Amino acid sequence: MSNSEYLLARIRGFIARFGFAEDAVKDKVRDDEMVAILRNFVSCNEKTCALFVIADGPYFIGAKMAELRNHLRTSPPLSYALPIEELPAILATLAGV
Repeated sequence: MSNSEYLLARIRGFIARFGFAEDAVKDKVRDDEMVAILRNFVSCNEKTCALFVIADGPYFIGAKMAELRNHLRTSPPLSYALPIEELPAILATLAGV
């Protein structure tokens, strides 16, 4: 399958800091939205589609990234939760490079 046959979708979240009550609420909402998108993608039947949830910033290091990755599809259509620097390697794999 060539890379031109894939429909790619992405959502990106960057959370640089946390600690203030207002920031924590905003961060939790964004985190919940990302998990909801991954969960909803489970019902996707389009085999040539891939979802990328790009999660950057210190908030997504460790447990938060692991939580997102608990909701990934491992058979087509695939979904990914990753920091932006991991994206080129995955795109190359999908393209068969």
